[in-house]
Amino acid sequence: MASDIDPTKPTKENPRLSHVRANFLAAKTEIEALQDLCQGNYTIEIESSNGDEFRVGFHAETTLKARVFLMGKEVTDNLPATAFRWRRVSKYQTQGPPYDDDTWANLHGLYKKQIVIDVDDVNSQATFFCDIYID
Repeated sequence: MASDIDPTKPTKENPRLSHVRANFLAAKTEIEALQDLCQGNYTIEIESSNGDEFRVGFHAETTLKARVFLMGKEVTDNLPATAFRWRRVSKYQTQGPPYDDDTWANLHGLYKKQIVIDVDDVNSQATFFCDIYID
């Protein structure tokens, strides 16, 4: 980012209030822009390689890939795999460990930018989410 702050003004010999104000305004604008970048507006898109529904009686699988954007620019490749945590939310949570959603997440969903889902990962109906943890 190019700075609009003029380090040559004001000078000790010729202090002008207009120079101080201009530099203050430029510094304030730059600080606000940096704050926006730091707080960033992250969005996540999940892409599926083979649709979003499995049919009963057919073996199917799909790869779910998380894509992360900051202020509209993709930053997925800049993030470590440890930032990605997948989770499954089953519509009918009737099974306990090792078939419940929490166990599934711990076994299959940690630290991967993409995961492969097949019919064994879905009990009747499930939705998959990817959470991103950024330091």
